[in-house]
Amino acid sequence: MFTGSKFTALKFNRIDRPISAWVFALLIAAGFISLSAISPPSLAAEPESNSPAPETLDAAATLAIDKLPYPSEVSVIHRPKGWLFRASPSNKRLYVYDRDTPEKSACTGNCSEEWPPLTTGADTKPLGDWTIFVRDDGTRQWAYKGHQVYIRSRDSAGKPGGDGIGGAWHYLVP
Repeated sequence: MFTGSKFTALKFNRIDRPISAWVFALLIAAGFISLSAISPPSLAAEPESNSPAPETLDAAATLAIDKLPYPSEVSVIHRPKGWLFRASPSNKRLYVYDRDTPEKSACTGNCSEEWPPLTTGADTKPLGDWTIFVRDDGTRQWAYKGHQVYIRSRDSAGKPGGDGIGGAWHYLVP
């Protein structure tokens, strides 16, 4: 309630005391300042140890990415340390599994529930370094430079956590 230039009956630490309008306005302003400093999480964000924040591409990088063929199920992100491939539209990191062979996927059954293959449609054709691997169940899976590609179901876009699991799972890097 207003009484002159003061608010009354505001409770701070369970003590009833009047607070002047300018202090209240200052608290409100501080709240807006702190809220404006908070930005929504970026889909491309990851822990600093994995890679830095997204950046804009210069003309040379834009030309390079335009020439790099990749499937529509994949997005490409440029970082100072290089390019990253991610699943599109989920923006999760992509992985390869050391125990796979060019002829057979070692990730089946429960493994493929935790590490789903990056699949593609029946009419999809190979594209540059990206080829199609046909799994035992007939599912068509993308492979990059001969390595089947997976997504980790527990990952989020900003917090990938599968690199190095079991000593056999690794980020897919160009």
